[in-house]
Amino acid sequence: MNKESEAIRLSLRCAYALQSEAARIGFDWSDALPALQKFVEEWEEFRATKSAEKQREELGDLFFSWVNVFRLSGGKIDTLALSNPLPESSFPYLPQLFSDTPRRLPILQSVFSTLCQIADEKTLPVETVLLHANKKFFLRFWKMIEDLRRAGKDPYLQILSLEEMDEVWNHFRKEEKRE
Repeated sequence: MNKESEAIRLSLRCAYALQSEAARIGFDWSDALPALQKFVEEWEEFRATKSAEKQREELGDLFFSWVNVFRLSGGKIDTLALSNPLPESSFPYLPQLFSDTPRRLPILQSVFSTLCQIADEKTLPVETVLLHANKKFFLRFWKMIEDLRRAGKDPYLQILSLEEMDEVWNHFRKEEKRE
């Protein structure tokens, strides 16, 4: 394994760990299908983006979202291998393809290969865009935890509803967009 692919794998592991930590307190999708729908939404945002800076951010979000789908489908980063890319035109139809549960992981590996190909074409290093997305998630997640604690609610000590956490999460997300 070369240094570049090791850096990519490290960034993927970090995203996986961040999402696993969020899942530990119940801040997670119910299963892989809603996460996949979020991925398709991120894909549409990426495609609609024209500026290079925004594309870098959206591609990072896309990889981060992909990791979530992969994690919720039972995938393990250490078993990930590049495979034949899936045509980009099929991305909007992924939820229908996803109904074939045994094929989920091979489909996701093909999607990952496609994303890597896109990053390469745009000369956006996967590890860099994903590192940025990881940092953005971590900072927002930490703000959410701290805000909940200031309100007397600690998601590590008590069970909070997804809606409660989502409300705080969306507040910080809107704040970031204004900056």
